[in-house]
Amino acid sequence: MPFALSLAALGLLVAAATTDAIERRIPNGLSLGLAAVGAARIGLDLAAGAAVLAAVADVAAAALWLGAAALLPFLTATALAGGLLGVGFLGWALLSRDRAKVALPYGIAIAAGGLFVTGGALWA
Repeated sequence: MPFALSLAALGLLVAAATTDAIERRIPNGLSLGLAAVGAARIGLDLAAGAAVLAAVADVAAAALWLGAAALLPFLTATALAGGLLGVGFLGWALLSRDRAKVALPYGIAIAAGGLFVTGGALWA
């Protein structure tokens, strides 16, 4: 959750608690403000969710193909590959002049996790 939304939510919650402790009521404006902050958070979550939906579909499809026994090794290998990929792309973004166009292709990490698990099964 973005820092500004967290601060806004905390401020509204403290204001509601203070008002309730003193006046034994919570003004509607505070409740509406907190609802607006929640809606903004949901909107950001939906936008982020839409961005990773394709990656999630790939993970689900690979998990079906690999089977339940290989699920934990696959997810672990994918997460580790994604971390390495992220560090590499962060370094590249810091050195690149066009930082706005740097996007993390997580399909590479998913493929690496699948290849690791599948390759391990082939060599066993």
